[in-house]
Amino acid sequence: EIAVGQNDRALVELDAALRLSPGLENAALLKGQALSSLGDGQPMAYWKTFLAEHPEASRVRLLYARGLTKASRFEEAKGEFETLVKNAPQSAELHLTVGLLAMQMNDLDGAEQQFSQALALGYPDEGLIQMYLGQVAEVRQRYDLALDWYRKVTAGQYVLQARLKMALALAKQKKVDEAMASLEQLDVSGEADANKVAQTKAQILR
Repeated sequence: EIAVGQNDRALVELDAALRLSPGLENAALLKGQALSSLGDGQPMAYWKTFLAEHPEASRVRLLYARGLTKASRFEEAKGEFETLVKNAPQSAELHLTVGLLAMQMNDLDGAEQQFSQALALGYPDEGLIQMYLGQVAEVRQRYDLALDWYRKVTAGQYVLQARLKMALALAKQKKVDEAMASLEQLDVSGEADANKVAQTKAQILR
């Protein structure tokens, strides 16, 4: 990491290192950090040029893709993450990231494919993936499929959220009594969770 106020000196030293070893990824990462003091666009412009000359630099590409996402340049970011997935097809985390970008861009087929791949590769928080797959099904108005995915969430921090989503999906199918009954059966602990259930009931009965 580069200390505050040391950017000019660091840039000189990093440029010297890169002249000797043009593909030195650590130096490129640090140069991007140093360039950030000159403006938000400076690291991105540099990393884009670096990647054009050294497409195998996966760590630079990951930071570049994250920067594109932060700048809401989702189409470009998705392309960079897809390149990362192509180079590391066994990375469940990368498949999840591409799936989230696809979902944000309303590419439901792409999102479903990437989420399913992340799940198949053993993403550690499978409940999170199942929630996303349920949401994709809901957007498509395939409520039975959405319910199937939400039912699969049986452990972890998303269980209550999945049950609430199930109730809302049932209500969208005009099964209000069944939805309300499912909420009554929930065993919640704590005021915050009880409030979430109450809010869901109110949303269904509107």
